[in-house]
Amino acid sequence: YVSDRVENSNHIWCVNTYQRTADLPGIRVSSKVAGSNAFDHITDCTILYSAKASPIEVKVFKDFHGEAITAADFVTDRESEDLIQVALRTSLRVPHDTRDVTLRVYDRDQADVLATYLRDHYGYTVEVVLAEVFDAIDFKPRTAGRPTAGSAPWPVNERMKAYRALLK
Repeated sequence: YVSDRVENSNHIWCVNTYQRTADLPGIRVSSKVAGSNAFDHITDCTILYSAKASPIEVKVFKDFHGEAITAADFVTDRESEDLIQVALRTSLRVPHDTRDVTLRVYDRDQADVLATYLRDHYGYTVEVVLAEVFDAIDFKPRTAGRPTAGSAPWPVNERMKAYRALLK
C-alpha cells in the first residue's frame, strides 16, 4: 500500500522496533527521533507505530498507583508524543513551506491526535482520510513461552522418564 504511493526521495517512515524486516521506500527513522532538521524538506511520512499499554502494564500501574496512571496516560506519554515528534521532522516544521504534507499512521485515534495537535498548535488545516489496509506488513506474533525443538514439544512423561534415568 505505502510503496505504491510514495517517492523514495521524499518519504520518511518508522515502525515498531520488532518489525526489523519492514522495508519501505525512503528513509527509515527511529520512532524516538526528536530535534532533527535533517528531514525538513520531506512532505511524505508513514508512522506504523503503536506503543499502547499492555494489559499487564495497566494492571501493575493500577495496583501500585490506583487510578493515578491510566492506559490513556500511557498512550499520551508513549505513543502520542512519539507520533508528534516523527511527524514534525517533516516540512511541517518549516513555517514558510506551504506544500501539502501526507502523514500515514496506524489507526484513527493516532490520526485524530495528530490532526488536533497540528490544528491547535500550528493552525494547520488538516484532512483525515481513512484507508483500510490489511496487508501493509506481514506480521506474525510469536507465541508466548520457550520455543520447542522440532515440530512438537517433548511430552512431559517422556522428559520425566529421561530425567529419572539420569539420576540412576
